[in-house]
Amino acid sequence: TETMETQSTATKIRQEANAYADQVLSKLLLVVTKVQKHVVGMERTLETSRELLHEQENHHESKES
Repeated sequence: TETMETQSTATKIRQEANAYADQVLSKLLLVVTKVQKHVVGMERTLETSRELLHEQENHHESKES
């Protein structure tokens, strides 16, 4: 009957929408993970740079004394 066909179509649309949402969330999670890794790398770079600058300042100050 027409009602059963409509329900079947609605169920199929819901399933496809859920599958699409799962794909989008999966890709988003991958992007977030990559961004987190890049942020960690940037933090390390900044920390290393700060340490090098601090060492250079100390070295420069000790030469002036």
